[in-house]
Amino acid sequence: MNSHLQNLITQSIELMFIGMGAVFSILVLLITLITLVSRLVQRYAAEDAPALSAQPARPATADTGDDAETIAVIGAAIRAWRSRHP
Repeated sequence: MNSHLQNLITQSIELMFIGMGAVFSILVLLITLITLVSRLVQRYAAEDAPALSAQPARPATADTGDDAETIAVIGAAIRAWRSRHP
């Protein structure tokens, strides 16, 4: 019985290392593929990138007047949600 138990433990350790090796191999392959795809995208997407517009962006401090409307919409959404979820 002792040799049978030792045989089972040996087989389980072998199976564990085979499984861990398979997972490690797949992860290395996955990381390699992701790195290659990333390099390809960086190389070819930089050439196809659209030109930036010459028009400057609106300054962040510009007062557009949308703040009051945004606050009202958010408040209405909160009230509607609270009325449905007491």
